[in-house]
Amino acid sequence: MAAGNLNSRDVRAAVVHQTQIFFRAPMPVFGFRIHTPLPIHGAATFEAQGLHVIGRIPLGPMGFFGAWITGWTVGGFMAAREPLSGFGIAAVGWLFAGAMIAFSLPLERRRFRRRSMPW
Repeated sequence: MAAGNLNSRDVRAAVVHQTQIFFRAPMPVFGFRIHTPLPIHGAATFEAQGLHVIGRIPLGPMGFFGAWITGWTVGGFMAAREPLSGFGIAAVGWLFAGAMIAFSLPLERRRFRRRSMPW
């Protein structure tokens, strides 16, 4: 397989080596599509035993969620006069981050499986 692009409507893919393809979801500027903070990027490697597909979550958004949770926890307990009210403020940040991850991961997993099927 020669190096080049294998782009389609659902997948942006590039052949980087004779045995390896990198792919991800396209991110058009115009058009309706739900974008999540955790797009899964994939790599497909052709081996003697068959095809090996790996999906990876970007490190940047996960670092942001960790900082978000830390900031809300510290800020909640610093702003509160009583420990229980500080827990309530911190819980709001934890629930928001948890809801974003709980919504994003299943959606991106379905997209990843749909994109990785052609390979």
